[in-house]
Amino acid sequence: MDGKREDVSARPPAVSAPGDGEKSMTNGVKVESQMYQQLRKLINVVDELRDVGLQQFIQLPRICVVGTQSAGKSSVLEAIVGLDFLPRGDGVVTRRPLELRLVHLSE
Repeated sequence: MDGKREDVSARPPAVSAPGDGEKSMTNGVKVESQMYQQLRKLINVVDELRDVGLQQFIQLPRICVVGTQSAGKSSVLEAIVGLDFLPRGDGVVTRRPLELRLVHLSE
């Protein structure tokens, strides 16, 4: 080696999207779009399984978000859904337990 170090912080991180193998992508928007497409497919599968009553025989995916006040729980749920739908404000806003069911409706 010549004693010089490469600045790795200047390189964009390699990101692999579901179903794409280990492809390196630098365009975050493209990766996010692909991830949401995969998520929509999975939501559709879970919806179809619920529709036929399969939850009686197997446990379908669920998410539980727990944390202290203003820790970002609502933001996590909104990021998963891809929409801003929970109330915002100063202090405690979503103080009660919520049960949300994510259903993808075709337009």
